[in-house]
Amino acid sequence: MFGNWFAYDTIASLNLPLAEYLGFDNEFYQYLLSLYAVVYSLPNIILPFFGGVLIDRFGPRSIALGFCALTTVGQLVFVIGLVDRSPFWSIVGRTLFGLGGETLSVAQQRITTKWFRGSELALAIGVNLSVARLGSVINDFISPALAHRYSVPAALWFSFLSCAISFAATCILIYCDRKYAHICPERPSHHVVDARDIPLESVKPHLAHDPITNGPDGDDIDQLHLIPTNQNAIAEQSKGLRDLIAREVFILRQGFDSLGRLYWLIQLVMMLLLFTTVPFNTIHSAFLCAKYYPNQQEYAAQIMAVPDTISAVMVPFIGTFLDHRGHRAHGIIASSVTVFIVHFVLGAVPASILPTPIPALIVLGISYALLLTFMPVIPLLVPAHHLGCAYGMSTAVSNFSWTISPVIVAGLAASDPTYFKTEMYFAACGLLALFLSIYVNHLDARDNNGLLNKPSLGSSVDPANSKWTAVPSSDQLDDEPTQVISVQHNDMSKHPIALDQSRTRAPQVFASSSGDTLAAALPVRVGSTRPESRSPSPVRGRGGAIGSQGLLFNAPQPEFVEEALRPATLARVSLDSWGSWGSDGEDDL
Repeated sequence: MFGNWFAYDTIASLNLPLAEYLGFDNEFYQYLLSLYAVVYSLPNIILPFFGGVLIDRFGPRSIALGFCALTTVGQLVFVIGLVDRSPFWSIVGRTLFGLGGETLSVAQQRITTKWFRGSELALAIGVNLSVARLGSVINDFISPALAHRYSVPAALWFSFLSCAISFAATCILIYCDRKYAHICPERPSHHVVDARDIPLESVKPHLAHDPITNGPDGDDIDQLHLIPTNQNAIAEQSKGLRDLIAREVFILRQGFDSLGRLYWLIQLVMMLLLFTTVPFNTIHSAFLCAKYYPNQQEYAAQIMAVPDTISAVMVPFIGTFLDHRGHRAHGIIASSVTVFIVHFVLGAVPASILPTPIPALIVLGISYALLLTFMPVIPLLVPAHHLGCAYGMSTAVSNFSWTISPVIVAGLAASDPTYFKTEMYFAACGLLALFLSIYVNHLDARDNNGLLNKPSLGSSVDPANSKWTAVPSSDQLDDEPTQVISVQHNDMSKHPIALDQSRTRAPQVFASSSGDTLAAALPVRVGSTRPESRSPSPVRGRGGAIGSQGLLFNAPQPEFVEEALRPATLARVSLDSWGSWGSDGEDDL
């Protein structure tokens, strides 16, 4: 991803030298720059939803190799188009580059999650992000220097070289992944489906350890999946890409229904803030030259490395603070207010009063770091089995922002070479985001008991938004055997399930081999028949039971259980040894 980010930001760091080399008039050049952003981002409004399907169908190795090759070829066509001063071929190349870039990122994440788990996974993802951001930082120094000392085409060809190096690194990665596959075999990808959509007579227990990152702490949770017993039928259905896409569309439709108002408000805040990031990065060198550094194009481009460097350094520290201390919703407010203040100051305060923009750019870098922490909020608001849809929608919102805002900025920059209107536009986006983020805090405190501002280290998905999800206490339930609690039918016959007594981090719900009951596996200490109490206060779930000091099953409506446990009319979990469950010591699901 280093080469991808380096190549993407090349035209931003070469803004003025590239304009002189191409020789287009300013208005056409500004719209051409915006068009480069549009053709990159527009396809990626849709592709994130189906990138995982392509990886499931063809495998992460093939997708990583194919899409990395696509980005390299796209950058080659893009560079040839710019060197030949051909807007058409440069747009074609940028489109190919965009088609490959985002899906390549998904494939890279899939390979990373195969080889790293738990805290190692969080570190690996952090390193990936930092190295990718390093591509932008280094580009701010190398590309202007090459253009100044040699020529603009030399700087453009170096951006292609960075993509070629990344392609070579991808080939080495695939070779190592294949050679050492026996050490860490690839786990199949599963879609977790709602139990109401599966006939219980066609379900059998299946334990598939598929670690996912469930929150900012990066801890993996072993997921139990319900799968149809007819494996041959599933294999036949999965052979066709059309069936996979149809299945993905069905899952997306279900996922959209689970995205609540708070999720959409946060996405709106993120969209407003992203309106300011890529467009400002595109015009920053020209703006800094016009206001602060006349005739110092190379230095102006290098100064813009400040916010990227600050954000890359601050992200791990801010993420750790939010994990341990909470204040995520407050962080959203802080990001909004800093974006507003920085762009208002850069646009409205004369250079005679603020002779250098570096202090403002440092604050902007902190704001970018806060913006990057928006993603860990999503698992707290969305059920675990719809996280893929939620993250896909978030990526689509990001690319929508980078499709619309560059066009607006191009019009403002073309009409005002001083960039005052552009900076006021960025400030207005920050101000609107500030108002919305304050409302998000209000809704979170009123409807969600301030969940977004609470520490989440060691927690799972928000129980208030989950179905059949058990939430462990803040201490991790490591290396503890499982206890099976069987569901009792109205005919008083029990159907226990034999489980592998392997490590589990959370209670899990699955179907018994009889095909008509559900059972719960709860982490307990050795020699104990009751889950260990871990937290000094109970966890409360919406519409369900209150798990006393440690664990919670949340069943929003009894009708759900009646339908899921056909032909049983109602099931009661026997909890005589648990202690307190709900307000009466036990609770009907």
